[in-house]
Amino acid sequence: MKPRVLLTYPPNYTTLRREFGAENVRGAVFAFGDVIYNPHKLDLGPDLIAHETEHCIAQMKVGTALWWENYIRDRDFRLTEELLGHRAEYAYWRDVMKLKGDRLRHALDHIAQRLSGPLYANMISLSDARGEIAR
Repeated sequence: MKPRVLLTYPPNYTTLRREFGAENVRGAVFAFGDVIYNPHKLDLGPDLIAHETEHCIAQMKVGTALWWENYIRDRDFRLTEELLGHRAEYAYWRDVMKLKGDRLRHALDHIAQRLSGPLYANMISLSDARGEIAR
């Protein structure tokens, strides 16, 4: 699947701002169905496209509305889905770009820091994020 990228807000942006706070959705990218919404016009590398594509695939399987309902309401579901996305980023660096050693560890650290940080409400420790992403 190759999602389209639109430089606008997703249909559920108002809900996301209300549920997660404006400061936590500012600068974020959103998968919604078969579209990646990039309202802040970020430079999306293939690693982030891989991440968001995982969310698009999952949404197409269960339905976009149900996926987002679960993502908003269920912290465990959200962590599971974000681990899938972050693992896809890591796999891009490991398998496509063929990073190894220190360079791959640096990529893992960067990915794990984002997952364990404020964007995702610090829902996992940095150490656990590293381990879960790399497995």
